[in-house]
Amino acid sequence: MEKLWYKKKSLLHGSGLFALSNIKKGEQVIEYIGAKPYFMDPQEHDSYVGAVSHLPMMLSKALILSTSQSPSWREIAKLAASGYRDISRLAS
Repeated sequence: MEKLWYKKKSLLHGSGLFALSNIKKGEQVIEYIGAKPYFMDPQEHDSYVGAVSHLPMMLSKALILSTSQSPSWREIAKLAASGYRDISRLAS
C-alpha cells in the first residue's frame, strides 16, 4: 500500500460521514491508514481550504486569462520565465 496518507493530517468534524456519534471510529480509521486525525469546525475548514487551495487556483486562472488574451501575448510569452510557469501550472 502506498504511503499516500502516512503522517498526513486527515480532517474530522462533527457532521457528515463521521458525525459526532462516530468520531471515535473515524479517528481509528484515520490512524489505521497511518494518517493523523485533525479536528476542525466545518466552516473553519471551508474558509482555510478556500484560502490555500481555491484562491490560488482562481488567481492562477485569472493570470492566464489576462495575459494569454492580450493582443501582445506573442511578445509577452517570450519573457515568461519560471515564475510565470510555476503560478500558471495550477490553471493548466
